[in-house]
Amino acid sequence: MQKLNSFKLQFSILLAFTLFSFLMFSASITHASSPTVKVTSKLYTKKSQTINLVYPQVTGLKSKSAQIKINTALLNHVKKSYKNYLLLKKDMEEVKKEGLCKQNPQFCVYYYGTSFKVKYNNAGKLSILLIDDQYSGGAHGTAYVTGYNFNTSTGDKYSLTSVLNTKTKMNKVWQYTFNYMKKRPNTFFAEDLDKYLRINNNTAFYFTSSGISLLFQQYEVAPYAAGNPEVKIPSNVYR
Repeated sequence: MQKLNSFKLQFSILLAFTLFSFLMFSASITHASSPTVKVTSKLYTKKSQTINLVYPQVTGLKSKSAQIKINTALLNHVKKSYKNYLLLKKDMEEVKKEGLCKQNPQFCVYYYGTSFKVKYNNAGKLSILLIDDQYSGGAHGTAYVTGYNFNTSTGDKYSLTSVLNTKTKMNKVWQYTFNYMKKRPNTFFAEDLDKYLRINNNTAFYFTSSGISLLFQQYEVAPYAAGNPEVKIPSNVYR
């Protein structure tokens, strides 16, 4: 009788271990086979005219409606970029009629282009930075960065205030960013920083594995040489 009870105990332990292993293996397979978002590069063409406007499109989403929403948002961005290109072209063509261009042709060279960077593509979130580069003579051009953050299940965009959804969270992030910049006066405009540091829905950002990263425009918080400076915010700052 004692041997029978011992056998039952050993069998129960073995069964429990086998079931646990099966569940862990199944979870691993499910995670590994979850759909991934593929981001491809497209070149915008208008009336058979190819311009230096590169933009992203996504495929491989389980929800086709979400895929359409994301692609439409990204395409709409490059359509606005094309309009900006036409305005620049019109202005520069007028400038070329002036005598300045004949004397100093380098002042009349112009360029408009777009590019993008995929910064995060994991856990149902996709972060893409779209960069609009413009040059219209002078020492250097300008680059404006727009952050797009999507829920890949729904196609909805995350705004910064949807992540920092309370005044307390926003204040904590502002203070963290302020302290970070004040400690680095060789990189940022540390003087009077409290008067012009602004963090709101116009601030570009993207998701990271540990939180978010805020990205600022040229000259916004630092000299031109700093480019588009970033401040990475750990999630424990605002959660």
